[in-house]
Amino acid sequence: MLLPPPREDATSHKTTRRALVASTGAVLATGVVAALAGRSILLRKQGGEEPIPEDEQDTFVYATGDSSPEPPVYGPGDTLWIDGVEVCFDVTDHRFYVEDPRFEQDWAWTTVPTFAMEGAMEQTRRFIDEVEVPNKHHDVMRMIGLAGKIHSPFGEIGGTYRTRYRAVFAATLDRYDGATKRVHQVLHHEFSSLLIYEGLLDLEEWKRVSGDVEYTHDMNVDKNYRLPGRKEFETGFISVYGMTNPENDLNEFVTMLVTHPVPLLEDFGVKYPLLGKKARLILKWYRALGIRIPKLDEREAQNTP
Repeated sequence: MLLPPPREDATSHKTTRRALVASTGAVLATGVVAALAGRSILLRKQGGEEPIPEDEQDTFVYATGDSSPEPPVYGPGDTLWIDGVEVCFDVTDHRFYVEDPRFEQDWAWTTVPTFAMEGAMEQTRRFIDEVEVPNKHHDVMRMIGLAGKIHSPFGEIGGTYRTRYRAVFAATLDRYDGATKRVHQVLHHEFSSLLIYEGLLDLEEWKRVSGDVEYTHDMNVDKNYRLPGRKEFETGFISVYGMTNPENDLNEFVTMLVTHPVPLLEDFGVKYPLLGKKARLILKWYRALGIRIPKLDEREAQNTP
């Protein structure tokens, strides 16, 4: 489904003046369970440019327990603000469509289905937590756009980004129309591109460490949709998609580092020295930026006397 034309009736975008602060437990929105304990969240209808000022908000506090009030109901057309990051559930109904006609001409998006929202929100919340430090200090990312599926000129993809909006986008459905568990890693993948364009990751240093390799520059999804093997590992690639260009190569290492850091550093990184060298460079950058890697943090905590 291509992006629809912008709505003519501006009244359909009236803002919902209600803030929701999650103290403990879960926040429910149209059956969506998002583990947002301790996070300040603002929900509003699509179309507003900025969050509602605090003095104009109707505060709604939701806590666990029988005496807790029922939270308001919100649907796919609503927007969340989590720690200052806008989270949009319906990319086809967002203002950037009006400003960037390429999204209508070259891309097709579907709305996040209800059954995929709970998992997508949990993964999104984890991602926002992990990149909180550099995002607040450097204003890297202002928006996360979630879609059902994303169809690009190169085929069906898991995510993309736009530096103009400081935004990352992720699909919530897999190739078989099931709810994907890859939202978290896709967001990290795209976020690392924003870090590159903000000058916080050095792509030239990445190229030097990678050595004299030839990239395919072939972005066709089907051609890159296969598992890597010994040949790719020996030449320093963690995935076939990473062979397309230096940026995607770096993105793919980030994805592996945040999801499987121990195997990457202690198994593959030992067996294939170039993989280890590139992984340690990403780790050095991420530690310096304050990006959390929970699986690695837990491992290091266990090994600390």
